[in-house]
Amino acid sequence: MVILCDFDDVLFPLIPPWVKAVNDTFNTNMLPEQITAWDIEQFFPPLTRTEIFSVLTKDFWRTLEPAKDGVEFIEKVLRDGHILKVVTATHYKDAEIKIERMLECYPLLSWKDVIITHNKQMIQGDVLIDDGPHNLIGGNYKGILFNSFHNRRFDTKTHGISRCNTLMEACKIINNILVFPPAITNWGTIVSFQHDSEIIQAI
Repeated sequence: MVILCDFDDVLFPLIPPWVKAVNDTFNTNMLPEQITAWDIEQFFPPLTRTEIFSVLTKDFWRTLEPAKDGVEFIEKVLRDGHILKVVTATHYKDAEIKIERMLECYPLLSWKDVIITHNKQMIQGDVLIDDGPHNLIGGNYKGILFNSFHNRRFDTKTHGISRCNTLMEACKIINNILVFPPAITNWGTIVSFQHDSEIIQAI
């Protein structure tokens, strides 16, 4: 199987150190669990987007800590014969330092395993592990939502998406897919469109 995995808040927890950096820089007192939506700006009034993102410096990325079970996860995925690709919407200016940090923390990965895109639905794979619900809807893969405070209100059942708390939990979901393969191979949402006065459903 081709396993696609997000960088921020999956392979590397981002919200906790980001919130701490904003607090330290601008004397705010937010907690990571208070970030309950994707748009982090709304939780730091009256700071601007520029100010909030200004703390994401090279030194910040250079000291980012990997997920506790990240190395174990990658070792198992590769040992089981799967292909692992890191799919990220990383800004091009941050790409080099983030990939360098990834190679330090995950030596089994190569820079060639990284795909940078803002439209993850364009990437072909069997599974995508991501903390952003918008990345899991409409793609040609099985979605696994990596649990975070900002996505807990998202209804995974409606969209046929699984949810995990750790990367090793994601491994169990992947193993279940292998044991109980789905009846369809396209995990995209069903789209209805008009044709000759008839509604046709295409998966």
